[in-house]
Amino acid sequence: MLYTIGQIAKKFRLSRTTLLYYDSIGLLKNSERTSSGYRLYSESDCQLLERICSYRETGMPLKSIKELLSGSQSTIVSLLERRIYDLNKSIETLREQQKGIVRLLLDFHVRERKTLVGNDAWDGIFSAAGFSLYDQWQWHREFEMMSPEQHQLFLQSAGVSPEEIDKIKVWAQNDFEIVNNFSWGRSKNNHMLIMTLSLLLLLRDCSTNVLMESAPKQVTEVADMFGFSVKLSSKISRIADGWAAHQDIVCLLGGGDKIVATTMAITQKPWLQKINPDINEAAIVFGSANSHANTNVEELIKCKPDVVFVSNSNKDVDIIRQANIPVVQLSVTDFNSLKNCVRITATVLGGAALEQAEKYIRYLDEKQTKITNITAQIQLQQKPRVLHIAGLNPLLIDGADTIIDDWINIAGGVNVATVSGNLQAVTREQVIHWNPDVIVIAEEASDRQIIKELEQDEVWRQIAAVKNKRVYVNPKGVFSWDRYGAEEALQIQWAAKVFQPDYFKDDLGPEVKWFFKEFYHYELADHEVIQILGDEAI
Repeated sequence: MLYTIGQIAKKFRLSRTTLLYYDSIGLLKNSERTSSGYRLYSESDCQLLERICSYRETGMPLKSIKELLSGSQSTIVSLLERRIYDLNKSIETLREQQKGIVRLLLDFHVRERKTLVGNDAWDGIFSAAGFSLYDQWQWHREFEMMSPEQHQLFLQSAGVSPEEIDKIKVWAQNDFEIVNNFSWGRSKNNHMLIMTLSLLLLLRDCSTNVLMESAPKQVTEVADMFGFSVKLSSKISRIADGWAAHQDIVCLLGGGDKIVATTMAITQKPWLQKINPDINEAAIVFGSANSHANTNVEELIKCKPDVVFVSNSNKDVDIIRQANIPVVQLSVTDFNSLKNCVRITATVLGGAALEQAEKYIRYLDEKQTKITNITAQIQLQQKPRVLHIAGLNPLLIDGADTIIDDWINIAGGVNVATVSGNLQAVTREQVIHWNPDVIVIAEEASDRQIIKELEQDEVWRQIAAVKNKRVYVNPKGVFSWDRYGAEEALQIQWAAKVFQPDYFKDDLGPEVKWFFKEFYHYELADHEVIQILGDEAI
C-alpha cells in the first residue's frame, strides 16, 4: 500500500512541512511518485518514519537520528548511551535550579519571618525539588552525631518547641527505617523539611566548627594495582563497579549481590544478569568503555558505596576520591596481573572471598601448566599464526603486550600482529600481508554469521585462515572470554583446542558446566553451553 504525503502526515500526526524537511536532509525519502510527480510512501517508508518518531520522542537531534538509522549496532548503542548521559546531566541541572529556587524561598521565609507558601504546599515543593524524607533524616543525623549540643541550640534558635526538639533528636539518633514508621512521622514532614533547609542555609551563610561530613571508621588499608593506598571500612556491603570486566570477578568471589552501582555495559551482558540477577537493581552511573559518558558522581554518591572499583582507563578517579569515596584502581594485561587483580579484590571483600580467590587461582594455574607443558613441546613451525580481531568496522586487532597475546602463546599459537597494545587500527591490506592461519573474532565484533560473510568476500578469501575455514568467533559468557575476565581460565582451554586440535581433544562442554557451577553457583543446561560456545561447540 502506498500513501500520499497528506495521508502519512495524518497517520503520524506530523505537518507536511516536517516531512518535506526530512526529505531535504535525507532522513526520509519517498519510495515512489505519481505520474504527476506527487510523493508516495511505502509501508517500509512508514516503518522507517515510525523509528524516526520513536527516536524523536527521546529528544534525539535529527543529526543523531540519521546516524542511528544508518549506523552499526555499536554506533546505535553508543548514541543511545550518550543520550542517557545527556538526559541525566539535564536532570541534574534542573534539580539544582529547583533547589536553588527553594533555598531562595526559604531564605526569605526564615529570615523575614514571612509565610510566602503555606505549610500544605511545602511538601509538594520539596518533593519536586528532590528533597526526600531520607535526605532530611541524613542531615539531622549527621548534625546530631557530630555535635548534639549545637544541634539542640540550632533547633531552639529556629523556634522549635521543646517537645518537637525531643522528637527530632530521637528521629536523628535512630535508623531511618525504624523512625519512619513512628506514628508522628507523617505529621513532622513539612516542619522537618523547613528545619533541614534552614540548616543548609545556616551552614552556607555562617561559619561553623561543626563538621557535617564524617568519614567512616577506617580499619583496613589496601594497596591497589598502582600502589595507591586505599583505606576501607571493616565491612564491605555496598560495591560500585565501574569496570564491566571486573564485575565477573566480583561475582566469582561471592560479592555480586553487593553491587549497587554499575556500568551501561550491563545491558549487553545477559549471562552476568543470569548468574547475578541482583545486578538489575544496581544504578547505572558509569559509562561503558566505548561511550563518551563519564561517571555520574552525584548518583554514585547517592548509592553510598563502601568501595568503588575502576580500571586504569577511568578518567574520573580523582573526582570520585574528592567525594570521599574509596577507589581501588585495577588493570589486567596478562595472566599474572589477572591473578593479582583477583587477590586484591578478594582482600577488599574479605571473608570467604579470600579462599575463593585462591581456589580460582589454583584452577587457573593447573590449566595453564597442563596446557603449557604440551604446547611448549610443539615445534614453532607447527604452531599456527593467529590474528585476534577485536572489531571489524573499523578493523581493530590486539597485538603484543596484551592478555590476548598471552593466551595465544599459552594455547600453542603465535600472534601474527606485529604491533603492540589492544584495539590497534589496521588495514585489510596489513591483514593480507600477515596472512594468518587462524583468525579469532571477538564476539562483540559481530555475530557468527560473519564467518560466512568473510568466506564470500573476495578480499578476505585471499587469507589462509578464511580459505581453510579456520575463522572462529570467540565465546562470551559472563564476560568476553578473550579479555580481562575470570573466564580466561576457560579461554586458554578453548584456544588450545582451536590451535592444536590433535593435542587437545576433550569435550569442553562439561568443563564449562563445572566452572559455572563451581565458581558462579549456576547450573548450565546443555543448550546454554551451546549458546556460549557456539554451534560448533568445540
